[in-house]
Amino acid sequence: MVKKMNTIHGLELSEWAPTKWCVAAQILCTAFEAEGERYPEQWVYFLWRPGGKAVPYRDPDCVGYAVGDPFDQINDTIGKEPMYVLQEDECHWPALLELTLTVDDLEDWIAGLVRKLLEEKKRNVHDRWRHKYADEPETDNVLPAKQPELPDIIVVDETGFDADCACLTGLQPIPLYRDVGTDVVNSSYGEVDIVLCGDCGRHWLRFFIEFEAFSRSGRWYLGRIESPYLDQMTPELAIPYLSKLDWFIRGGSFYDGKVSRSRGRPGV
Repeated sequence: MVKKMNTIHGLELSEWAPTKWCVAAQILCTAFEAEGERYPEQWVYFLWRPGGKAVPYRDPDCVGYAVGDPFDQINDTIGKEPMYVLQEDECHWPALLELTLTVDDLEDWIAGLVRKLLEEKKRNVHDRWRHKYADEPETDNVLPAKQPELPDIIVVDETGFDADCACLTGLQPIPLYRDVGTDVVNSSYGEVDIVLCGDCGRHWLRFFIEFEAFSRSGRWYLGRIESPYLDQMTPELAIPYLSKLDWFIRGGSFYDGKVSRSRGRPGV
């Protein structure tokens, strides 16, 4: 999620001017809990002094980290000078994140977050360049799919499915049906996919997340999913969907290896 705002402390951010600082700010993780410790939201940001160009193709003048919203800290750094916040395609995130890993002595858990974000940004740049420069069909006039409205409680119809199938225990490996993607909206890079039981034909939404710097932080969630949500599922919809299910299965080292049924918002 790139921090993009119109104003901050009354300063206009949406239009560039030669006298403005350029800012790129990116969230590394939302607040989370691991090994009994609570870790706050973390951001990384980059600053360029006014240089006569809206897109600063040069090394940043400052690299910083912030707990929570970074703009108060940014204002402290530049003295509330006017600034312009770069859009996603106006800065090369892989190069900037490589810079932080090269020059900064980061704690292991923050370095792990930076490396994970780096891989995500590399894929984003690859996809953007492929769409822009490769010989692919035009899709500019295709509207993005609208996220479905979720009811207060989702109950999947089990009619016709084997009530004694081993997939209902959460202990049986289930083959991949579709890779949905990575959630960066409701979690810090949770992996989302849909699996299909070869014995009974049930589809399951699977969500997995772990924090590399912490042992016993891995956790997964399995929730039943069928049409119409099967074809409408996106990475950012996974947690809201699981939160609305009447039940789901959870497990992983975070839960001491125990597999059980639960309901409510998954702990991510």
